Amino acid sequence: MERTGFSATTRISRAAFGVDIQLGFGAGNVVVADTIEIAIEIEFTSDGSEPR
Repeated sequence: MERTGFSATTRISRAAFGVDIQLGFGAGNVVVADTIEIAIEIEFTSDGSEPR
């Protein structure tokens, strides 16, 4: 069985996409920050057979 994969990470600003609401928790503390980290992990496997 063959395997291959990759990982990628990036950070984006919610405000850059027009998401400027602040979600509160308790006494007005902000729960979600403006900067969000996105992480992607992908793995592919092949049993060696021909594609359909």
